[in-house]
Amino acid sequence: MRSFCSLHPAALAAYLACAVACACVVPSLPLQLLAFAGAAAACLSTAGRRGAGPVAAAALLAALVAAANPLFNTQGATVLAQPLGRPYTLEALALGASTGLMAATMLLWFACVGFALDADALLRLGGKAAPCIGLVASLTAQMVPRFGRTAARVGGARAAAGVALDLPREGRPPAVAARVREGAAVLVTVASDGLEGAMVTAASMEARGFGTGPRTSLAAERFTMADGAFLAVAGALLAAFAAGSAVGGSAASAPEGLALATAGAYGGFAFLPALVNAAGEVRWLFLRQSI
Repeated sequence: MRSFCSLHPAALAAYLACAVACACVVPSLPLQLLAFAGAAAACLSTAGRRGAGPVAAAALLAALVAAANPLFNTQGATVLAQPLGRPYTLEALALGASTGLMAATMLLWFACVGFALDADALLRLGGKAAPCIGLVASLTAQMVPRFGRTAARVGGARAAAGVALDLPREGRPPAVAARVREGAAVLVTVASDGLEGAMVTAASMEARGFGTGPRTSLAAERFTMADGAFLAVAGALLAAFAAGSAVGGSAASAPEGLALATAGAYGGFAFLPALVNAAGEVRWLFLRQSI
């Protein structure tokens, strides 16, 4: 059993696209909680400690949106408090929680895209169908980490040479103006390095004949039975959720059995990456013990 990240990029892209789309259209607050929990579990099980930051940021975003919405939207019959003479209603709080969870879930799924699909995988997926879009997506995915590494390298070099403007002087911490000037100096160097890198990339693309004929690509991964099984299970769960929602299973007034079946199908779909990662970990532990 493989982990979620080791699946074929096409299977990962199809699942994550469906997950993002479902996060936009799920109307019920309990289902949105399920989606948020599934996206958080996917981030943590896929990226480990690196996924804790996006999960904490998404949870904070959802809480802020939920708490702030009743301050601007005063509609509702259940008044919880009256700060500044304005009613703070339960209905507005629930609406804010729904909006915040929707945005937080989408951010977490996009974070999973970054963890599971690297720039090369994006380029291989869209290289033949849309080479320009695939190239732009690949370069954009590499840009921010590369700029961050370059900025850290330039700042360390300036500090080692003693020319940094934000070094402590006579035991006193640097002023804010000195930090701003140092940041501007580092930014100029990073921008110059980025422009030089763009010229090198353009020259390399011209030397390799980019745009002169049909694009070829190297398929580093094979679509295996495990990828097909993953897509089949995800599709079956998604179809069950869609069928349940079509007959009112996601509504607040739905019968208990139908509501539980609909929520179970959507929860299984949302937690599928975490379940795949957990199965891979269990198999790995079993193989280690059998050595």
